[in-house]
Amino acid sequence: MSKNRVLAALTFAVFMLAAAHGALAQTAAPAPTPAPEPEIDDQNYSFRLALGNEPNMINLRFGESFPSSDEVLKDVSKWVVFDIDQGGIKKFQPDSVDVSRRGGSVTLHMGAGFNADGHSFDTSLHKVVVQFMHGNLPSATLGRPKRKNEGKTFVAAKGKDAADIYFSGEAATAREAKPQYSIEAKGGYLFNLRGTRTRSDGRRVLIDLGSIGVKGTFNSGAASSIDPDSITVGGTYRKLFVVGTAAGFRLNSDFLGFEFDKDNKTRNLVSEANLDYVFPALVIGTNKVASFDVLAGAEGGHNYKNELAPDGIGNFYRWKFGANAYFTVFKPFKQLARITYNTEYKLRLPRSAEIFYQTIDGEEQKSLTKRPRHYIATDLDFMFTDAVGIALKHRYGSLPPAFKLVDNKVSVGLVVQFQQVNK
Repeated sequence: MSKNRVLAALTFAVFMLAAAHGALAQTAAPAPTPAPEPEIDDQNYSFRLALGNEPNMINLRFGESFPSSDEVLKDVSKWVVFDIDQGGIKKFQPDSVDVSRRGGSVTLHMGAGFNADGHSFDTSLHKVVVQFMHGNLPSATLGRPKRKNEGKTFVAAKGKDAADIYFSGEAATAREAKPQYSIEAKGGYLFNLRGTRTRSDGRRVLIDLGSIGVKGTFNSGAASSIDPDSITVGGTYRKLFVVGTAAGFRLNSDFLGFEFDKDNKTRNLVSEANLDYVFPALVIGTNKVASFDVLAGAEGGHNYKNELAPDGIGNFYRWKFGANAYFTVFKPFKQLARITYNTEYKLRLPRSAEIFYQTIDGEEQKSLTKRPRHYIATDLDFMFTDAVGIALKHRYGSLPPAFKLVDNKVSVGLVVQFQQVNK
């Protein structure tokens, strides 16, 4: 047999063996069954919103179509709630979901952070949007907020520190005695400064440059020995620098103003600037909020006169540090809008010997000294409306320019507070 015939025979034998092996492999391992395609819910759902029975509940009533699976409806990850106001957009998910098939309704039980101030369902200020991440992704909206400045200049303030107009006072009189009064007040008006900048895409957008205006304070009374006897007036500038979503720095500068006492025995020209850091607010339960901020700054100017130096001490400056703590309970009772507790502490460190008054054994004593000046103010406000209430107050310390020491004064009086919204 020639070599060519032998090679041809071997080639044919190898081919036949390969074909037989392939046939056996197909018989032993049949092709896998294709995986079933996921079931798609192509129903068109719709629902509408209604207020819940509690401040942190949202009721939804579906239309003609209702999802067949309770498991899908109770999956909290499929529900997204947006609370929108002039301060921005907050995103929430419910803690749990209840389903009622008889009524075709769903109840979302929200966490404590939702509706913390009791105003999320106030349709003039907030808009609540609920979206169901299933089927045709239905959503519903409750409310449409008004523009922040629409028709308003002042609204009720949420506290003394936030107020641009604040008045708290008490008065008493008796037969054959002069009326006694004590007033703590401040007032101001600011103009918003806006500029423009060009973005990388060429569009020009508005930017907030802060607010500038005038302000004044009055903290005095008929009996100067129990009041700080401090009056100020001047120009002011404010700017907020947001850090994250709930904190930020606040620049406050009373860039040029005057300090004097009720009888004009002490008079200063002064300029000051403070930088506050506002920590994120702590929401407690459904109607309580706590907040805290600290400040650091400096004050400087010229003293033109005081009782110990008729021609004044000349130029002076002081370092200033402080802190504020707040705790608010919204709607604690039907008759009260809120109860607010606020404690303010300020420390001034004079670098020049300034006037200081204190009463010892019933006699007023005065001196020029660099001693630190402390001031503590504590208020417990029972607000019948957002703007008007009754305040329990405690005061200790002294305020410029006279620095008359108030030694633990306790009082009760009316409080009125408003906040400017178009600044």
